[in-house]
Amino acid sequence: MKALKWLIPVLLLGANAVQAQDSSYRFFMKLPGHTSDVESVAYSFDGKMMASGGWDNRIMVYRADTPGIGQLLFTLEGHFSAITSLAFSRDGKMLASGSKDFSVKVWDLSLGRLITTFSQHTDAVNRVYFDNTGKNVMTCSNDGTMQILDIARVAKPKVLKVGQPVNAFVQHPDRKSFLVATTGPEILQVDPTGKVLKRLAGHTDQVNNIQLSADNKTLISCSHDKTVIVWDVVNGKALRTLKGHNWKVTSVILSADGRYIVSGGNDGEVRVWETATGTQLALVKGMCVNVRGVSLSPNQTRLVVGGYLPEGSFGVLMYETPLVRVQATPAKPGATTGKPGATPAKPGTTPAKPGTTPAKPGTTPAKPPVTTPAKPTTRPAKPGTTPPRAKP
Repeated sequence: MKALKWLIPVLLLGANAVQAQDSSYRFFMKLPGHTSDVESVAYSFDGKMMASGGWDNRIMVYRADTPGIGQLLFTLEGHFSAITSLAFSRDGKMLASGSKDFSVKVWDLSLGRLITTFSQHTDAVNRVYFDNTGKNVMTCSNDGTMQILDIARVAKPKVLKVGQPVNAFVQHPDRKSFLVATTGPEILQVDPTGKVLKRLAGHTDQVNNIQLSADNKTLISCSHDKTVIVWDVVNGKALRTLKGHNWKVTSVILSADGRYIVSGGNDGEVRVWETATGTQLALVKGMCVNVRGVSLSPNQTRLVVGGYLPEGSFGVLMYETPLVRVQATPAKPGATTGKPGATPAKPGTTPAKPGTTPAKPGTTPAKPPVTTPAKPTTRPAKPGTTPPRAKP
């Protein structure tokens, strides 16, 4: 996406206009449908769909590619409390959802219907994932367990007892253990029996979310302590700590190519960082009172943000980004590498003469100004609605 030189107010939100402080993250659209605050967002692996879950107990599935971007495809209903986590299967045919109603549901996205419901957890479900086979859903909960659930219900649920609320987890690259984020400041490496093999120390408060890079070398985490940490998975050491948020960091994701980290927090801010250096590249603020979920499209050109918007407004905010996904393409044997930015010569044409002067590299844009907003306050519960949300 092109970097723009202005800030665009969101007129859809009336008097409480939303702005992007970093003008290179241009507001694109607000996805309608929710009637209460949004708690979770997720993109499908192919980037064709995006889903959101909210405190209205509903899941909205939207078209995320063009033409027709933002079109509401399905409204999925069946949960009895807020949807805390969403995950698409790799083939895009199913969606898994976890909720504060203690249940996990799996949905058929070709028809927009429920496939099955799992009710084994005894407390709020915090994260759901599909395993690599697409046949199982992996979950974690405040009840202190992680579970592997067979969608076809052929195998019995496998339960791993951690003994304390589990906010998030990923499978360790050794494929024999898990990395687990709990209500404590350490990330635990546990085996299938729940035995702690290693403790990753670096945060000073509850760890809210973790994600593993595609190459299985880097782990990122976010915490109540206002920081994001980048870890070396092999030795369990913290490589760098990213500071900038003014309140609890509730969500964090890696871009598809692993080059960027996006974090969101209770301070209502979304920050974009460079993974390799920890440099803050962008700050997007003012659009939410409290950011609950962030997600990048697989091609990294769109950012969606779910959270608590100014009073009386609900929905998911979508922004255009200047991020470009880098995919390493190996050169063909015997091929000659052209100059950076040059257009490859057509077969049979005479190559350009040597000695041409390459274009000067672009200058690095100045960082956007950072201001510290007032901490958001929790809105009182509306009469007849689900009990007030507890911020992690």
